[in-house]
Amino acid sequence: MSNADALRSLTQDMAQAHEERTRRVAEIKTETAELLSDIAKENRERAAETDKMLRGFGKEDKQRAAQISKMLKEFDQEHQAMSQELRAKLASDESQRKTETQAEIRQRESEVSSLLDSFDKQHQALSRELRAKLASDESERKTETQAEISQRKSDVSGMLAGFAQEDKQRAAEIASLLDSFDKEHQAMSQELRAKLASDESERKTETQAEISQRRSDVATLLEGFRKDSAEAAAAWRDLVATMQAKRGMAAAPRPARPPVAEAVEEEMPVEKVVPEGKQKLENRILDLIMEHAEGIKLIEMTEATGEARVKLGNITRVLLEGGKIRKEGLLYFPARRP
Repeated sequence: MSNADALRSLTQDMAQAHEERTRRVAEIKTETAELLSDIAKENRERAAETDKMLRGFGKEDKQRAAQISKMLKEFDQEHQAMSQELRAKLASDESQRKTETQAEIRQRESEVSSLLDSFDKQHQALSRELRAKLASDESERKTETQAEISQRKSDVSGMLAGFAQEDKQRAAEIASLLDSFDKEHQAMSQELRAKLASDESERKTETQAEISQRRSDVATLLEGFRKDSAEAAAAWRDLVATMQAKRGMAAAPRPARPPVAEAVEEEMPVEKVVPEGKQKLENRILDLIMEHAEGIKLIEMTEATGEARVKLGNITRVLLEGGKIRKEGLLYFPARRP
């Protein structure tokens, strides 16, 4: 074979080797681009999952806030346990996510390392095969290959640093959410305590007002009793004076007015009632009690009929003994509720 044929054959081999190396480099670039695309897609999916999880946390916080506003005592007892459980869950999720991310990073590193090892092996084999033919281009080829390897390693290091930075940012965001959750719950607790204190103050005011009203009612009863006693004493004195005048006796001196007790029962001593008006008055009192199924006091019957409380007390005693009405505390009711 002539030198020209040998040179032509060598040139063809070199061209084929160069094309093969170019094709392999293109394939490696394509695989690396696909790998980076997959990593970016998975990062976006993780970001979407994290955002969804955080929205879920926000919804759960609103539900817990609604329950806490109804049951403050249960909130005070369970708040710390819920907070610890949430922190433990978040810590567990964060730890699991870090573990998964680190495992995936190690897997990607292993794949990239395997790819680089394979590339190195192929490159070394190709180098051994073409060393004799491409001695003048060996130095340049090694330089380009090493630069490409360095670039790949730099890209992988950048991706790992980005993953670490994202993990730190997620941890900071979760810590901020926990802090905000604690502050909101503290504010709600203070608001509910203030509301309970305000309701307690209103109840005290209403109770004091009711006590004052009861005292006023008792004072009115005592005043009515004093007036009735005075009227009864005056009527008795007039009756005695009339009887003595008819008998021709001198009028006896008026007896001293007996002191009135400060506190009296609503049921007074029995007073004689004129037989002709007794039945009519009983019917009137019975009708009045039947009209007030919610109950009526003796003082209210006195105001409605204009009769003396002593007389009404005797009538109600008779109606009670006859089973026509019933009494609960200070109120009179029909014998049976309608």
